[in-house]
Amino acid sequence: MPGNNPTMNPFAMSAAWTNIRAIILSAIEVVGRLAIGFAPTRRIESAIFHGVDLESDNKISVYVGADIQKAPEAAAYEFGSGLLATRGPRSKYPIESTRPGGHLAFLWENEPANMRDAPHLPDGRIVLDRVMHPGVAAKPYLEPAFDSEAKEKVVEAIYLAMDSAIGAGPDEIKITSEVLVL
Repeated sequence: MPGNNPTMNPFAMSAAWTNIRAIILSAIEVVGRLAIGFAPTRRIESAIFHGVDLESDNKISVYVGADIQKAPEAAAYEFGSGLLATRGPRSKYPIESTRPGGHLAFLWENEPANMRDAPHLPDGRIVLDRVMHPGVAAKPYLEPAFDSEAKEKVVEAIYLAMDSAIGAGPDEIKITSEVLVL
């Protein structure tokens, strides 16, 4: 997940940064818990991460995201996929069996007439070697957590922490946010 090497930045080793980080981290944990609550699957729940980092230029990064190594479907849920994707390319994509000589078997609502002669199992599932899948609609779980009141608490925590530690006011602090699926 995002990270830095605190030994490269003297401020990162300071008591001021330790205090700033603790205040901001407690606020971003709220957003992380909301994202876990909004997560559509248990695997995505376990893949959600959050943190606060200090970059080499003293820029503070605050993030909540999902690790696709732990939950490969995380991006499809957050952003949609295929023709329904809200980010990235929009096109159908192939799905094939992962087993040598294997097949796909699934129920197909509104099965096209030209597929009625394809093999079917007794329970009505169609059997195919491969499909060109149109994709799935997004069911966001990270963005709603950021769009909540919790985001305002994070912003307030950043202002409070920066003001109390180094006297930086709202005009001196630029805040941006981004949904991460890494």
